[in-house]
Amino acid sequence: MSKISYLFKRVFHMDYGRLARTVKATAEKAGRSRIYIAYDMFRCATKYMAAPADYDLFEFYSLTPDQRETYVTRGINNLLVKKFNDRSLWHIFDNKDEFNTLFAKYIGRDWMKLEPDGFERFADFIEGRTTVFYKPTSLSCGWGIEKIDLTSETDTRALFDRLIAKGGGLIEEQIRQHPEMDRMYSGSVNTIRLVTINDGESVEIVFAFLRVGNGRIVDNLNSGGMAAPIDPQSGRVTHPAADKDYKAYDRHPATDTEFVGFEIPRFAEAVAMVKEAATVEPRMGYVGWDVAITPDGLCLVEANSYPGHDILQLPPHVPEKIGLKPRIEKYINGRS
Repeated sequence: MSKISYLFKRVFHMDYGRLARTVKATAEKAGRSRIYIAYDMFRCATKYMAAPADYDLFEFYSLTPDQRETYVTRGINNLLVKKFNDRSLWHIFDNKDEFNTLFAKYIGRDWMKLEPDGFERFADFIEGRTTVFYKPTSLSCGWGIEKIDLTSETDTRALFDRLIAKGGGLIEEQIRQHPEMDRMYSGSVNTIRLVTINDGESVEIVFAFLRVGNGRIVDNLNSGGMAAPIDPQSGRVTHPAADKDYKAYDRHPATDTEFVGFEIPRFAEAVAMVKEAATVEPRMGYVGWDVAITPDGLCLVEANSYPGHDILQLPPHVPEKIGLKPRIEKYINGRS
């Protein structure tokens, strides 16, 4: 996707009401006029393929041209997805039962697909368990996930019918996370996101971050969670965590566990696992893998065919104001 085609696509599909609200809010933060911010947003869209949300989130109004050049913007992320991911295969990553089937070797937990004629299988699955998780088949961002306390469910048929009425989905056994991940926050299964690029020559980890819950059962940023960068070599957290409003946290507000320096258990094993998983379907070469760490091993929770580009470029994560683009430049323009 060229800069011109990206710009035309954005012009024709823009939510102009939302754009006006973004310009207004950004101008207030930047202490500049709305006219200036709107003009500068347009310049950044044409030169850096930056969406208005990029301009706001990354605080482009405070960056020099050289600093702006280092950021992976929405347009650049789109370019990577288009270059490495076969769109006809996205459904495998978007549909949880297809994904669990293809990557069965790495799932690390029991699960079953809910179907209208599957009551007996469902009853057998929950027998002897105290907790299971329900997940909609295709929703993302942690939406629709439900933790089910089976000790309070007295009517198995009624529970089954209620879940089928939601449109089906998956039932999974509860993941028991590693004590260290529990120490960070025990209210959710905290995962690590490892983003890989498989260019046909090798599989590399281009960036990694810790995802942590905060008050809800999921760790997703869009559901109230937080994220903190991980050094892909050492497996240690390098910066404070940030939430979707890019508020920084030196320590988890619920447990007082410090983020910077926190060492991810089994990190090298997780890296090895996702590098192997990335070769299962090489036509999907740019993927974000979410991995849960357990006392006994690893669970591949899900993967994303459209890896987010923004989390590790929020202001709390880039105090030096250098974005992710230098890490993946060779994949954008081809190997030198």
